[in-house]
Amino acid sequence: MLLALAFVPQADVISAFNELRRECPAELHGVYDEFKEFFIIGRPARGRRPATRPRYSISLLWNQYETAINKSHRTNNVSEGWHNRFRLVGKHHPDIYAAIGEIQKEQGYTEVCITELAMGEKG
Repeated sequence: MLLALAFVPQADVISAFNELRRECPAELHGVYDEFKEFFIIGRPARGRRPATRPRYSISLLWNQYETAINKSHRTNNVSEGWHNRFRLVGKHHPDIYAAIGEIQKEQGYTEVCITELAMGEKG
């Protein structure tokens, strides 16, 4: 259920988390406490030790509510696909000619995509 918090509006994440925590089995309280520290509110102040913010910010890193509403990409699969297509990465010591060849292939692929989009095909 913790994964579902990624699709809750940011303003409601803390209250939704607290509700999930109340309803979870006792065996999972440790997991919820860790999640709360690293993803929800951080570590509270104790003694002379100051409070810390969560390591992974709700708004910047893991909340996908706005992304889902706007139907944007939720992952970096687009850039991963480009890296996999760009074969220079797999060579230990690429020379300039190999780099130029790969860039020319990429340019050709991009021009094909632009032509397809201009013709009304979905890429």
